[in-house]
Amino acid sequence: MTPSKQTTETKDTHGITTDVPVPMTSEQKFFFDLRGWILLPAVLSEDEIEETKEEVYAGARQSYEGALQKLLDHPAIVGILNE
Repeated sequence: MTPSKQTTETKDTHGITTDVPVPMTSEQKFFFDLRGWILLPAVLSEDEIEETKEEVYAGARQSYEGALQKLLDHPAIVGILNE
């Protein structure tokens, strides 16, 4: 995955590169409070977007699995959800 402004790469104790969640900036918080949403460009690949859309359009039920779970666990999203 290509890192975005919402993640930062770091190496764990085994030298494996991982993405670390980054909290929202003051500007992002302001726009979220103002609009109720923020845009995170270049966070998901085209394949990830299509996979998520397919699950949503198929009528994802009560549970979040597959692409929807990956979206909730995405490092760029986790930092924002933690706010």
